[in-house]
Amino acid sequence: MFGSGAWGFALADVLAIKGHATTLWGRPEDHIEALAEERRFPDRLPGCTLHPDVVATPDLNRAIRAERYICAIPTAFLRGFLTRLPRDVPGRIWINGGKGIEQKTLKTPGQIITDSVHPEANVYSLSGPSHAEELARRMPTSVVLAGTESDERDELQEEISTDYFRLYASADRYGVELAGALKNVVALASGICDGLGFGDNTRGALITRGLAEMTRLGQKLGGRWETFAGLAGMGDLITTCTSEHSRNRQVGLRLGRGETLSDILASMTQIAEGVHTTPAARDLGAQQELELPITEEVYAVLYEGRPASDAARSLMTRTLKEEATTYAG
Repeated sequence: MFGSGAWGFALADVLAIKGHATTLWGRPEDHIEALAEERRFPDRLPGCTLHPDVVATPDLNRAIRAERYICAIPTAFLRGFLTRLPRDVPGRIWINGGKGIEQKTLKTPGQIITDSVHPEANVYSLSGPSHAEELARRMPTSVVLAGTESDERDELQEEISTDYFRLYASADRYGVELAGALKNVVALASGICDGLGFGDNTRGALITRGLAEMTRLGQKLGGRWETFAGLAGMGDLITTCTSEHSRNRQVGLRLGRGETLSDILASMTQIAEGVHTTPAARDLGAQQELELPITEEVYAVLYEGRPASDAARSLMTRTLKEEATTYAG
């Protein structure tokens, strides 16, 4: 497993419970050395202890000896990391846990992995409402595992699922990855609304229209509408737009209260993927000639200095229209 974040810590525990020999690698090196010695992640997961069968190591060469990899590396750094690996690493199963869109190529993490690893490798994506703060405490969590190799996917589904971590299967890997990325843009908007002091009415409308916007773009790019109505779409969207654990919502909250993006990012030790995904989502919409009003307004607040209150007013005063029941042809 690659990725030293809290999510990687939590998932390592799941795998160890199922009897897998699990190695957790990540950066920075001193953090991983401390994790290997103390078996705890007190800054992000206070009170949680790493399973005794998990080996945490800063040695990447040790980690890549595995038969399969779960890669939980932020999208902006994923391609650079993968270029460091030899093409003949032994693992032929890659499970992506990242949720973003690469700005330069507009590719999802699963596509980046497919570009970068051995051509015989099978790539899957794991996504859904799964904050590490709850998963590490073994609170019931359900996600979706997506990939086209159905027999192998179904075996992985059985192997990883536990009595508190339930996997559903999907063949729509790209749709799952798009849903996981796009919901972070809407979560930024949700935080902005909270920071402006708006209430439940606003949040409910934003989540609903955000889902419509995600589905419209996702279908146009080849994803299935069912994916966006499922765990990777609606499920993760609701959680990320409402949770105190959501980094994207927290960034939006602070923007809505008047802080600048540069100050917010300078104070953070973790990455809010939506900040990087918003320009990419906007570009994808432009390529498809689709109207993405929430994405456009979030982009304007993030990168053009638009006051959050003006963005909200702009969304509310758009041309009136019928609520569509289908989002793409």
